[in-house]
Amino acid sequence: MVEPKVDEPLIHSIDLPALDTADLAPRWLFDGWLEQEDIALFAGDQYSGKSWWVLHLALHLAKGLSPFKDLPAKEPTTVILIDEDNPLSTARRRIQGTAFGMGLKPSDFAGRIHYFAANGLNLKRLVGDLTRPDPKIPDEDNLLSSLQPRLIILDSLYTFTHIDFNDARQVASLKHFLRVWQVRHSCPLLAIHHTRKRPPGETYDKGID
Repeated sequence: MVEPKVDEPLIHSIDLPALDTADLAPRWLFDGWLEQEDIALFAGDQYSGKSWWVLHLALHLAKGLSPFKDLPAKEPTTVILIDEDNPLSTARRRIQGTAFGMGLKPSDFAGRIHYFAANGLNLKRLVGDLTRPDPKIPDEDNLLSSLQPRLIILDSLYTFTHIDFNDARQVASLKHFLRVWQVRHSCPLLAIHHTRKRPPGETYDKGID
C-alpha cells in the first residue's frame, strides 16, 4: 500500500473566497460550442458521413475558418485526429480531396493538422496503467502532448476502446479514462460514435456498435 504524502490532502474543497475574483468565463473552441473541458460524441448511422464531417471540421479549424455559417472565424487551431476506423489509403484520399475542395493543398495544413491513421492506437495505450499509484505517461501520449492540441478527435470511439457499451461497468471505466486523458491535454475531446444497427425485421436496436 502506498501512503499519501503528509502535505498532500486526499480530497480538495472549492476555495470559495477565490471565486470572488476568479475569471471563470468558458473557454470555447467556438463561441458556445465545445468548451475546453468538454467530452463530446458525434453519433450517426453507418455511411452517414461522420468521418468526412470531422475532417471538414478539423481542416477549417486549422486554417482559422468557421465550419458553421453563424459562428465567427477564430485563430488557426492545432487539431489531432486519431483515425482507427479507416485504412491509411482512405485517410490520404480524404485529406487530399477535402483540401482540394476548399481550394487549398494538403501542405497548407502542415503543423496544424496532425492526422494519425491506422497506428493501432487505443485509449489504454495512450492513457497508461491507472491502477499504479504513479502511472507512467506512455511515450505515444507524450508525443501528442508536445503538439499542444486545441482539439482531439477520435474516429471512432468503438475502435478506440473496443468495449461493450451495454456493460455499465465498462462504460463507467471508459468515462474515467477519457476524463483523465482530457485533463492531461487540457482540450476538448470529440469522438465519433456509430448508432446501433437495427436487425432486419426488428423494431428496436441491438448490438454494441
